[in-house]
Amino acid sequence: GVDWFDQNLSYVADIGAGSPPVDQSAEALGIFVEDEIGFGDRFFLRPGARFNDYEITYDATGDSGSWDEMTYGLAGELIAFEGFSLLASYTEIFQGPEPAEPFAGGGANKIINPGLEPETGDNVELGFRYASYFEDARIHVGANWFRTTIDGYIGEAAVPGTTTGQTWDVNLGTAEIEGVEFSAGFGYGNFDALLTHASADLDASRLNTGGLTENIREVGDSYGLEFSYVWPDAGVTANLNTQIISPLTTFNGEVKPGYSVVNLYTRWDDALTVDGLSLTFGIDNLLDEAYTSHASRTGTTNHPRFGPLVLYDVEPGRNVKLTVAMRF
Repeated sequence: GVDWFDQNLSYVADIGAGSPPVDQSAEALGIFVEDEIGFGDRFFLRPGARFNDYEITYDATGDSGSWDEMTYGLAGELIAFEGFSLLASYTEIFQGPEPAEPFAGGGANKIINPGLEPETGDNVELGFRYASYFEDARIHVGANWFRTTIDGYIGEAAVPGTTTGQTWDVNLGTAEIEGVEFSAGFGYGNFDALLTHASADLDASRLNTGGLTENIREVGDSYGLEFSYVWPDAGVTANLNTQIISPLTTFNGEVKPGYSVVNLYTRWDDALTVDGLSLTFGIDNLLDEAYTSHASRTGTTNHPRFGPLVLYDVEPGRNVKLTVAMRF
């Protein structure tokens, strides 16, 4: 298969009329092949290989860079008994530098570091899945442990000796993320409920974070609760989901507050008696919560003149959307 992802970001300041926009773009291409090899009807191996190509351009400075890498993976599944499986996988990872923070106007003075290497490493996962069906009810439970090692972790820093505020990306060292994920679902008739939990710890002890102009992304424990109901004769599905993020104290002592977000959507399939037509109405952040994602690269800082500053970029508030899709 092939996947392609193209980003084009433009920042236009509300103040400073006449300032040119800050444009940047990134393009990722992946070409992959994978297979499933069965040994009887209980054990399966799934090998895979992927070619990765990544390019990023900062239009304001005219700088661009590209990286490519082959990565490989292997997954296995053992069906211990009907409905219960043991899972294991090993995957190599590749990631180039991300675009500068667009909502903060990043990228205006950013250049490519000629010595920058892409992030590489691996991800190991162990887990299980269980599903059971009886009469009109169904349950499913799953959990997995993972450990991700990132070599050449990338962060943004000031260019040494700059007098014009130039920044570039640098390799900080090796980071390790270890965590667990859990999900449990129950369904009866047309009703379904799903509970999820995820927890991850970042070991940044081998990172050189001096001189960084952005935050290391650490995410607190998360909990999710989702309810859905289907009216099959009408082709209508309603869904309500809540995500709760726990407060987090980062490795460098910064406290990230917790938050919760509620989303609601309704989908109508074969709408207006047209085969393949679907209408989706949704409200993201139903309660209009003001919050900053833990994955934000901006945060608190200390200005030499003004002292401590809070530079959080707040996520969007309540968002109402209507989507029309046609399946041919």
